[in-house]
Amino acid sequence: MNGKKFISLVSLALSVVLCLSSCMVGGSQKGNALGAKSTDVKRFASLLLDNEYANAVELYNAKIAGNTELEAEAATCIETYLSQIEAQVLSGECDQASAKAKCATVEKVYSQTGCTVDNYGELTESVDRALASKVAYKSGISLMEAGNYADAVAELSKVLPEDSDYADACEKLETASENYVQDVIKQADESIAEDNYMKAASLLKDAIRIIPDDATLLAKLNTCEKNYIAKVISDADAVFTDYTKYEDALRIIQAGMQNYPDNDELSLKYEYYLEYTPVSVFDLNTFTVERGGLDVYDNITDNMQNTYEKAYYHRSIKSSNTYDIMKEYNIFRATVAIPNISQGSESNASIIIYGDGKVLWKKTDISGSLKPFDIDVDVTGVTDLKIEMETESIFFYVLLADVTLQKTAK
Repeated sequence: MNGKKFISLVSLALSVVLCLSSCMVGGSQKGNALGAKSTDVKRFASLLLDNEYANAVELYNAKIAGNTELEAEAATCIETYLSQIEAQVLSGECDQASAKAKCATVEKVYSQTGCTVDNYGELTESVDRALASKVAYKSGISLMEAGNYADAVAELSKVLPEDSDYADACEKLETASENYVQDVIKQADESIAEDNYMKAASLLKDAIRIIPDDATLLAKLNTCEKNYIAKVISDADAVFTDYTKYEDALRIIQAGMQNYPDNDELSLKYEYYLEYTPVSVFDLNTFTVERGGLDVYDNITDNMQNTYEKAYYHRSIKSSNTYDIMKEYNIFRATVAIPNISQGSESNASIIIYGDGKVLWKKTDISGSLKPFDIDVDVTGVTDLKIEMETESIFFYVLLADVTLQKTAK
């Protein structure tokens, strides 16, 4: 072999050795970046960093699996790598595409080997949060530039404190919040000017969900709600011109209570108007009875073919019921009639209404030819209300039907 050829072969061999050495050193240095110490784990770490998941899986299963110390070392490398990815994302050194590619490599290696990383889920979630923080920052800036302050506030609020863009996000968030609050207040005022308090309240509540502690929004909502409730009560009072309008007033209050069911002012006003609802005397507890008291017919028809839901009739020749109405009512109403089952048209009957022992109304010449008629008796200030019915014959009945009490004084 001549000298030149020999020297050439030696040079080639030296180059190969140097190249292999360089690769090993490079792999070692990469492996060292993840804290690897043993040769096989350094190579594993190097392949992980190069996104060569298939080779990393093959190496792990061939050289690392089954060796407790190497498995633990490899697991530490994965933990370190994920932490590095998170830090690089937050610092802006690693973009979303690159970070996702790295995480995909780690996931494949993790799922295709027996490597056990105790906090793997937490680490991957941390990377996801870092990525979300960056997306939120960019999205928040774009939304703010487009004048969509509500969504800008929501996005910028998601930027993490450890994000390199956090300081700028806070500055932008403050500006977006101020603009958003001004826009909402303006829209709320426009709705209030149209007496649309509930639309205004809805706008303000939506804004408060985005900026929970904003004093301006909270104060505006409080004023809006108070004005709405005051208007509901004012509208009800305006409708309630006399006691017959209680149903109209109740409807207005009930509409307000659908929006604010726990409001004390509305509840008290509802109870006030409810007091004007006619009360059936048949539903009251009897205070005292005389001679067996009065009996009640259900769905009884009179001599003119009118049917009444409920009606008093006398159990014996003379009977009465007394009720404690506690000075709560003004008008006693009822219909006087003869039932179609009554016998003895020549007989007479009487009905007397007493208030605290005084006769308030009476009719003593009720005969079988009587046509039904209504009575209104003033019971203002009465505590003990007594209804007395008397007949000359136990076969001759008289009815006191549909008996109610109602408050009428405002």
